[in-house]
Amino acid sequence: MVLGLVFLLASRPGSQGGQYTAELKRLADADQADRQFASKPTAAQRKTMERNDAVRLRRVRQIVAGASELNADEFDMAALLFQHAPKPEDFVVAHELSACANALGKLSSMPAISEDRFLVNIHRKQRFGSQFERDGKTQAPVDEKPPTAVTDDFRLNMLCPPLALYREKGPMAFQSAMDPIFARLEKRRDPKHRLAGDPVASAKLASMPPSPGTRAAVLGFYQKAQIVTAADYGNAAKLLLSSSRSEELLLAHEFATLAMNEGYRPARRFFTDSWDAFMKSIGRHPRYSAHHESRAVRRVLFDPFLAD
Repeated sequence: MVLGLVFLLASRPGSQGGQYTAELKRLADADQADRQFASKPTAAQRKTMERNDAVRLRRVRQIVAGASELNADEFDMAALLFQHAPKPEDFVVAHELSACANALGKLSSMPAISEDRFLVNIHRKQRFGSQFERDGKTQAPVDEKPPTAVTDDFRLNMLCPPLALYREKGPMAFQSAMDPIFARLEKRRDPKHRLAGDPVASAKLASMPPSPGTRAAVLGFYQKAQIVTAADYGNAAKLLLSSSRSEELLLAHEFATLAMNEGYRPARRFFTDSWDAFMKSIGRHPRYSAHHESRAVRRVLFDPFLAD
């Protein structure tokens, strides 16, 4: 599978070079240079790229495993390198690293793209629609079953193109969706918007106890685009965490990812809890309860006051 080759990056002010910034930039630049083909790559070109990917991945594994701390740019570049690794577990790492980058201010669509890539590679339907076969035209199956399917409104919140545009443009959909994506990004970064949730939905999301009826209400708010602010998404994630259904747990994780990206601190814990619950629900090993994450990731997800 290949991913949408162009993804949006936007940084909040204040990012500074870290211990591994220069080296990771060299690795990421080489990764991208290896993918600049005039046309469809030949078998020999692909073999060279894959050989170089393995060398780069070996080094980035060492960096991520050994670093006690990474900054937003370093997390982001490491995520890109893990996204081009060969195994589903590597895409989980890419997802985790990109989510940490976003939480620290390096906003991108990589959390969504890496989640899609992981799901496709474990033979499940993708959520956002970013994954295509090597021909760049055949889209991998997408989960479109309501009420838990990703909506186009939520795709834009996660800096992804609408599903119809993915199907029309393939991996190049981002180039055609830059205007609406940037418009949504600017809207969600506006301080006025951060406080402009639906009053009824926001109040209920903040006060309802977990129950099957509550989860149904959350999904109703979601379908009507009434979940608006970062706190709304965080509260919705928390309520869906009481579910045992894999589709609701994965949506909870996506909600937590967005809330975490937008600075809602409690969502960092919802991010980890929802991922572990989802993995257990599909018969796979949890990650965070088993402490498979690196020290640098743990610093962001479990010690958020130290990370900022």
